[in-house]
Amino acid sequence: MLNFIIKRYNRFIKFNPILNSFGGRKFLQLIIENIYIFEALRRKKLKNKLLESPKFSIPEDNGFALYPPNTFETSESAVSEAEKIFNNQKDLLNSGSFKKTYLRELSLEGHLQKNSPLMNFALDPQILAMVSKYLGTLPILREIRMMYSPNEGAIEGGSQFFHVDKEYPRMMKIFLFITPSTDQDGPLTSLSAKNSESLWKKMGRLKAIHRISDEQVFNTFSKDATQSIIGEKGSVGFLDVARCLHFGSRPNSNSKSRLIVWFVYHHYCGDVFPFSLMAGKRYDFKEFAKDGDISDLNKSIILN
Repeated sequence: MLNFIIKRYNRFIKFNPILNSFGGRKFLQLIIENIYIFEALRRKKLKNKLLESPKFSIPEDNGFALYPPNTFETSESAVSEAEKIFNNQKDLLNSGSFKKTYLRELSLEGHLQKNSPLMNFALDPQILAMVSKYLGTLPILREIRMMYSPNEGAIEGGSQFFHVDKEYPRMMKIFLFITPSTDQDGPLTSLSAKNSESLWKKMGRLKAIHRISDEQVFNTFSKDATQSIIGEKGSVGFLDVARCLHFGSRPNSNSKSRLIVWFVYHHYCGDVFPFSLMAGKRYDFKEFAKDGDISDLNKSIILN
C-alpha cells in the first residue's frame, strides 16, 4: 500500500499541470518570490554589495556559455583534485550499485571542506558574479557532484531524452570537464532557452512536461539548432537546465568515457517550494560548515 501511495504521489508531482507546466511554474514562481520578498531583496543587496561585475557572461536568450581551460583561476586545481578522487574510486565503477548505468556518481565525501579546490571553484568570485547576474540574485549552491559516463550500451531513457530540470524555473548548472569531451562522446546537448520556451509554449502553456521526444523537438527546430556542451580538459560549461531542453549520455561506437564535476545554483526560493521531487533535497555542506570562520558571502550561498 505504501509503495502504491508513493508511486501515485510521484506521478502527481511529475505530471501536475500547475507544478510542471510552463505557465504554472511561472505563476508559482511569482507567488513564492512574493511570499519571500524580504529575503529576495536582502539577497539582491548582498549581491550588489559583495560581488564585483562579472568579466564574462551567460547570454540570456541562449541560457548557456562555454569557456576554455584556465578562464577561471580556480579551475586547474579543481581538475587536479577531481582526477585524484577519481583514481581512488575508479575500482568501484563496476560494482553494479549504480541506479543509472549510463551516469554514475562518485563520492566527494571529505573533499568539500573549506579551501578545498572544488569548493574554491564553486565559490570563485567570478563564477558567483556570472551566476548572480544571470539569476538576478545571490544564489544558493544546491549541490556538487562528480559524474562518470562510461558511454557503453544503448539509450535507456531518463535524462537521455530531452527534458528540463524542475527544481525551479531558472537554475544554473556548471560543468567542469575533468576529461575532454567531443561530439562523439555522447555530450550534454541543449536547445537554447529562447527556442526551448518557444517550443514549450507551442505544446501548451498549461501542459505538464516530463520527457520530450526528438521528433517533437526536431519537427520545429533542426538539429543544427542544438548546442553540444563540449570542450578540452579544464573547460567550463554553463547551462540553465531549467529553461533549456537538454539531454546527455547518448553514446555511439566511437564514444569515449567522460568525467565531469557539476555545480548547481538556484534562487533562494528553490529550497522552499515543491516544483519537483527534488525540492528540499539540497546537499548538506556539513564538511564546509565545520569551520566557524565563514564569510558572510559564503555563508549566504552555502548555509543559507
